[in-house]
Amino acid sequence: MAGRFAHACNLTATEAVGLTLARWDGLLFDMTTPGKAARTAQGNGWFVPTLTRACPQCLADVDPQAPDRVTWQAAWKTPWAVACTRHGILLEDTCTGCGQPFGATGTRIPSLIPNAAFEPLHPAACRARPTGSGTLCGHRIDHLDARTAPHLVVALQERLDGLLDGSRTQACSLGVPVSAAQYLRDLRAIAVLLQLADHRRPLAPLPSEFTEALAAHLDARNERRATRRENDRTDRTWTEPPTSTHVLASLLHQAAAVLDLPAPEDARGLLPPLVEAANERERLAWGRIRSAAQPSDGLFRYFAPNRSGTFSVHMLRAACTATLTITSDQAPAYLEPERYERWFATFDPSEQRNIRRAVPIAITQLVEDCDLDTAADRLGTPRVSAQAALIRAGRACKRTDRDDEFRRLIGLAAEDLQAHPIDYGHRRRHLNAAWNIPEPDWQHLREAMLAARVARKDTPWEQRRTDLRIWLWSEITSGDPALAPMIQTESAARRSTDLAISSYSTLRRRAVPALEQIVTKYAEGLAASIDAHRPDRDRAATDLPFKRSLDSPAA
Repeated sequence: MAGRFAHACNLTATEAVGLTLARWDGLLFDMTTPGKAARTAQGNGWFVPTLTRACPQCLADVDPQAPDRVTWQAAWKTPWAVACTRHGILLEDTCTGCGQPFGATGTRIPSLIPNAAFEPLHPAACRARPTGSGTLCGHRIDHLDARTAPHLVVALQERLDGLLDGSRTQACSLGVPVSAAQYLRDLRAIAVLLQLADHRRPLAPLPSEFTEALAAHLDARNERRATRRENDRTDRTWTEPPTSTHVLASLLHQAAAVLDLPAPEDARGLLPPLVEAANERERLAWGRIRSAAQPSDGLFRYFAPNRSGTFSVHMLRAACTATLTITSDQAPAYLEPERYERWFATFDPSEQRNIRRAVPIAITQLVEDCDLDTAADRLGTPRVSAQAALIRAGRACKRTDRDDEFRRLIGLAAEDLQAHPIDYGHRRRHLNAAWNIPEPDWQHLREAMLAARVARKDTPWEQRRTDLRIWLWSEITSGDPALAPMIQTESAARRSTDLAISSYSTLRRRAVPALEQIVTKYAEGLAASIDAHRPDRDRAATDLPFKRSLDSPAA
């Protein structure tokens, strides 16, 4: 259709599409939606394409050589147009001659297209039929008195125009960067929430004429609601914006004031009371809207409070606004002591182990956008252990109401890992359950321990070898020793503290500096060798000499 129209008018296809609402595909609606879902697609757009608003001064601003060539802007048909930034006035929504909204014809199909059954009218004339079958109204819209728009409304309109024309591709919703389409979805969701909650106290300053118009709109809505049955589904608050420019401007201005808050937690005093009021007044409507709103990560905690735990991916994304390019391979399975002391030492010390387990899982969920089971599997953590760590770490935060701070610190820890990347994933894949200390290296380690007098000739060497395998795995992969893959257990889903880990714990607890130095030196050489054999980097032809790494401080 657009192609044939473009050919008939000597336009390009792009120019023809620019004359229609299709230019806002993705902002007002989704053109890929199947025909049977047209109602849902239109509802997601929150606009009534048959109605429009208009700027009288724009309609009157014509070329003297062609006074009948009046331009109606397509943007006026969207719910995001309430003011004219060129003239600084409010858009008009209703004809003062007949009282009909612009675009409404009374009893027929709403249209601005001239009707062949009537005498031609000026392009800026109202075409409503007040009597239903009589003559057209014909009142000149371009002759209406202009009403000056408040500066706050003009500023809001400039922002909305930037989102519609593409000059602004990003916006912030409660401090979280979002796309233009997502910002408009959030703006609509808050505007609808204000109506469902019957909220009358202004959230942002506006002249009294706007607040009074909103109060009258809510009164009329309550009267209509009183005549409906309890489970009636005819409410159009979610699918159709208010017709009145004053009402719509008031709702959008207040919604924008909420979304302009610097962080999600700053809306604690505003949104929960509104959600509670909407749920109490119109539970059915609010339940349907909440599930269809597709809120941004910043709004998610208020629209779906039962799904917004400490480690919810939505909540984590809202707390970490930086662009993360790392993967789960750059996340340690067990947070290093240095990072724990830097970020999380002020939390419950009794939950240190669970916090050190939970933070890498949360970072993996954040960067991979995956569920708990997938994140635990990529880090090599048993599912039961991962779940228990998240639950206990979450409780440690909730006891002191520090969930938001905890998520913010998780984001900082993720940024730190990105600034200093280490391929822990490659190390974990190399040091698997089947890995053992090579025999030549083991013999040299025995000699070094005997020479340093940290072992005796009658030491149970096989047990010591297992303990050192756990130690090395923990040192190189930054993993929890209790979850080392070389600890054999009856269940693959859960690893308990058995004889192997008990022996290792005793060795670490009693280890003297000389033993730690021997193991650390060997671990450094082994880690360098593993990193040198990463598939994505040039590697040396041979492994590093481990014997030299034990003898030479420079290794």
